[in-house]
Amino acid sequence: METNFVIPSLMPCVVMKKQTRRKIGVYDGARVFDNNYYALLKNGVVTLYDYIDRQLFADSVLEDVWVAPNGYRLIKKKGANEWELYDELGQKTATGERVAVFNQDGWALVFLKQRGKAQWHFYNVDKNSYLPSVKSVDADEVEVRYDVFAPYSSRLMFILTSGGKTALQFINLLSLKPYREIRNAAYYEFLPDGSIAVAEKPLTRCEGLGFARVVPEEGGLMTVYSADHKRYFDSRGIVMFSSGVFLRYDGSCWRTYLADRSQFGKEVYGIELYAGLMSYHIGVSGKTADGKPVKMTTYSEKDKKVLLEYVDKWLFIVGGKILVDAETGQDVFLI
Repeated sequence: METNFVIPSLMPCVVMKKQTRRKIGVYDGARVFDNNYYALLKNGVVTLYDYIDRQLFADSVLEDVWVAPNGYRLIKKKGANEWELYDELGQKTATGERVAVFNQDGWALVFLKQRGKAQWHFYNVDKNSYLPSVKSVDADEVEVRYDVFAPYSSRLMFILTSGGKTALQFINLLSLKPYREIRNAAYYEFLPDGSIAVAEKPLTRCEGLGFARVVPEEGGLMTVYSADHKRYFDSRGIVMFSSGVFLRYDGSCWRTYLADRSQFGKEVYGIELYAGLMSYHIGVSGKTADGKPVKMTTYSEKDKKVLLEYVDKWLFIVGGKILVDAETGQDVFLI
């Protein structure tokens, strides 16, 4: 999330309007916002202009500004202790001693920390939000994460930290209120299929194209929650692919699972990362109990296709399910 908005460039530069090619002048920094509003920075002072080049807040010396898609303006005056939020008509609606903005994939949220409190007020200020209502979360620190898994499958999360403890909240996309929560997430990692690994000890992560291996330090235990938080299991390590196929470590061996959590094949030992001949052929390899090779590779990140070389079989896994059982290395084309 952003906390600084008009950042100085490495050196002064000429600022021009893109549409008209009109030269505005030489400035230390500049930024264009939604609705063609723009800000200029010179000698530590920010000036804000609307789409017709009219200066806003001309009677104030500004330190920083941000303009929301719906026209709300967030400003910090020089020497002031608080940020101020104004609506599209220029009326002040809220203040806060600290501010954070999340602006991604059509979402625009402004968070204002209330003075002397472990509480943030926040507003939905996307382009369709004309009269945003105030909501609040209790936390010392707040982060927002938005993930899209498919055209009609997405997830909005608030990551709240208070007193050294972290809670992961699953947020309803309509009401912007939490409907599920993972509490006391001391350490956590987001996995390629949207699952979340949570542990009491630090987690070690290494990854390749479309997959990640996460293992707790010192042989600890972690809990892996599904992307919708409806299912979970404990493990001492996991290799998760974006398709939902995964390898799970129980402390003695690894076992292979498809996306529906059904187990495939026998135990696998000595899992490690390997790089193939092509740059995208990066995966994991191991052996069965009798020393036969096992490899799992992301074959196509776009189609979430995984190639599992299990002993003497080639298994193409698409959408988390075994689609093709091939005896050779010939490519498979989906039509």
